[in-house]
Amino acid sequence: MLRATPHHGFLIRALAATFAIAVLAGLGLAHLLLRADWRTTVIAFIFVGAGVVGLHILRDWRFGIVSFFAWIVLEDAIRKYLGNRIVLYGAKDVLIGLTYVSFLFAQAVRRRSWEFRNPIRAPLIALIALAVAECFNPQIEHPLMPVIGMRMYFLYVPLFYLGYAYADSEERMRRFLLFALALGAVVSGLGVIQAMIGLDFLNPKGFVPGLRLELIRVAPESRMAVPRPTSVFVDAGRFAHYLFILFFLGLGAISYWHALRGEQEGRRRGDEETGRGRREMRALLGLMHRTPSALRRQECLVWIAFGMIGAGLIVSAQRAALVLAGAALLILVGIACRQRFASWIARCRESAFPLGKIVVGMVLALSGLALFHTEHLIALYRFCAETLSPLARESEVTWRPKVYWTDILVALRESRAFGHGTGTASLGLTYLYGLDDFYSGGTWSPYRVEGGYASVIWEWGIVGVGLWMWWTLALIWVAGRTARRLASSRFFGLAVALALFLAFLHVPYFFLGLSVYQNYVNNAYHWFLSGMLFRLPKLAGGRSEALTT
Repeated sequence: MLRATPHHGFLIRALAATFAIAVLAGLGLAHLLLRADWRTTVIAFIFVGAGVVGLHILRDWRFGIVSFFAWIVLEDAIRKYLGNRIVLYGAKDVLIGLTYVSFLFAQAVRRRSWEFRNPIRAPLIALIALAVAECFNPQIEHPLMPVIGMRMYFLYVPLFYLGYAYADSEERMRRFLLFALALGAVVSGLGVIQAMIGLDFLNPKGFVPGLRLELIRVAPESRMAVPRPTSVFVDAGRFAHYLFILFFLGLGAISYWHALRGEQEGRRRGDEETGRGRREMRALLGLMHRTPSALRRQECLVWIAFGMIGAGLIVSAQRAALVLAGAALLILVGIACRQRFASWIARCRESAFPLGKIVVGMVLALSGLALFHTEHLIALYRFCAETLSPLARESEVTWRPKVYWTDILVALRESRAFGHGTGTASLGLTYLYGLDDFYSGGTWSPYRVEGGYASVIWEWGIVGVGLWMWWTLALIWVAGRTARRLASSRFFGLAVALALFLAFLHVPYFFLGLSVYQNYVNNAYHWFLSGMLFRLPKLAGGRSEALTT
């Protein structure tokens, strides 16, 4: 006999409310169809679909996580064909809001004490308190600026907790890794095709307010053109940021599957020698429903996805992402060589990082690009060499860092201790002043500074940048310590990759612009993967019972 719970009662009331909303939405859609406003009709259908998906999210918050990460990738493809309407921004906020509500209800039904203790709670709470106080700064010019700023900075912070709760077992963690990398491989492949056949592919014709869909960079000396693809996104930079995240996730996934298969094969050899059964081996690895061939297929899929993501990152032509990805590979090579040396001393052949597969994946990506479009690869090389080499006449290395440091000095001089207020340098300000002149040739901009740290100083002053550095350095330190704790487990490579991602995102990459953090794709993945990283020690210890339903 089924017993009603408060959660079930809430679902019944939510279903009734959704039915009423659906009836009203149907009447509204009929009215819109009579007016022949097809764009508004499509947007209305999107929100009705979000409501239907929301019902399932209220029953299963993990479904909300997957739906949200799928939507933030696909949203831009709809936006650029519907005229960049600001109302579409609300769809992802509705999805993540319903996910938060569902998670809280699930926690209330379970009535369990929360196990996760936020390792950066003190600096994070201090920063949020300052941001709230800065919402009342008298220098704020528009009443919506603080709303925009608080959303850009802190809307996805709860994903830190949801990421920890989501990865309550290795099976769920593997599913998310496969989902994220498979989706990234498709998006990356579309970007590669767009770079090869032309930027008209996957982009609407004509001018779209607020969007710059066809961006072509030119090498200063050779004058070779390098098109920057957007794939499904509305901005080439967001496409590069997305692949930058997945590049590190792919590195960690390859290392994890390599170590997992190595442990399984080693256990099988030991079982054959000692006569133990296969059931004990599978229980040890948590693979009761996975066969060795399934693991090989998953590892092959991860390897292919990593190669596709690497190819997309190369054709994205964002120099900062390429340089940081190369630096990460060098660091991993150093860690792997150190492990190889230690393994040789210990007479052990296994290493956490399969350097051969990683190198082969990158070589295949470069070879594929060279085979299908050699001119594009040559142009990309010339562009990077002529703008990054200190020996080049038009090298940006000689003057661009000075611009960022100058912005910091300007922000310090004009902001003093407490800055101009929350949101005064955040993304989205152009939507407050209209999009007609944006990217249309005008020189006006609502932003006075460019760099990430300069923007934080502009908003919150010296006090704010101090708190910002406190929480970011604390996060990097705890992430590195977590990776060291996993040095002898199969999660070590994944933990190192995620810790490197956090370190590069918050220090060198963030120095170049606030959008590196505030971009919703970066921000959401940043908090969710951070929570997942801090769950790995519990998975390694064998305690993987679910925190929530």
